[in-house]
Amino acid sequence: MAEKSILWTTGALGDGAAAYGQAEAIRWQRQQWAGDNASEGVHKGYANELEVALGDVGPPPEVDVAAGAASVYGFPYWSTVVESVEIPIPVISARIDRIVLRASWAAQTVRITRVAGTEGAGAPALVQIDGTTWDIPLAQVGINTLGALNITDEREFLHPNIEVETAMLEDLAVTEAKINALAVTEGKIGALAVTSGKVGAGAIIDGKQGVAFPIYRRQGGSATIWSTAGTTTYTPGAGARIQVGAQNTDAVGYLAVTFPVAYAYLPLVSLTAFGSGNRYINIVTVSTTGFTVQASVAASVLFHWLAVGPSA
Repeated sequence: MAEKSILWTTGALGDGAAAYGQAEAIRWQRQQWAGDNASEGVHKGYANELEVALGDVGPPPEVDVAAGAASVYGFPYWSTVVESVEIPIPVISARIDRIVLRASWAAQTVRITRVAGTEGAGAPALVQIDGTTWDIPLAQVGINTLGALNITDEREFLHPNIEVETAMLEDLAVTEAKINALAVTEGKIGALAVTSGKVGAGAIIDGKQGVAFPIYRRQGGSATIWSTAGTTTYTPGAGARIQVGAQNTDAVGYLAVTFPVAYAYLPLVSLTAFGSGNRYINIVTVSTTGFTVQASVAASVLFHWLAVGPSA
């Protein structure tokens, strides 16, 4: 068969001249959804999405399956009422059952079904045999010998097998919580796509910066406000590191300065002295963790310093 279309009145012209049956109808249904096995099944947003919740406490206790719709191996299914399922109490040890939607080719039905587990063992396996029986999971239900239930949601939602254009996305539909880690790669961002107008105020913080962003910190100062006191134990992320500070040499003209954050290699350090007369200072030693200066006179000299280098 090279080409086929269905839902025409059979016995007439075109593809309607040849009868079609279950196989063609189900093949067409399965082609509409992502995944060859159509194992994703529940329709998102329809009624209460077949959610499984605690029901009558019994004995025996029950779980309730809410109204909803699904596709099971291409067979459409819907339920407009709450369906209750009894969970027999185990005799010796706890048990895990599964609540599934089961398509039966023999019965020609899709029905909510309890797949019984074995006491003391794990959850029973799904039955997925093409042309015979096909299960899609709704929930696991654990039960102990006292009849207490524990429900674990196992629903998977049906995804249409289509390509979505940008114009089809609702405003604010793509939230940060819906973007997987590392999902937005450089190759997925077009040239000049990220403009200043698309970056919200305060959107780019240290945790969202890559190696290309330099990191600025003032020794002894706040991470964001230079005029207020702050911590010197903050450790920025990887990248170029720029650190600055304002110091005074001691009475004998020497001072050891420790960088708030160490460098991977020796940084470039520059100094500017302030005060009356011909006061100046020299850098004596530089390391990855700090530097030592000597003043021109045995008196206090105010100076600013700037260090630039790779982060540790």
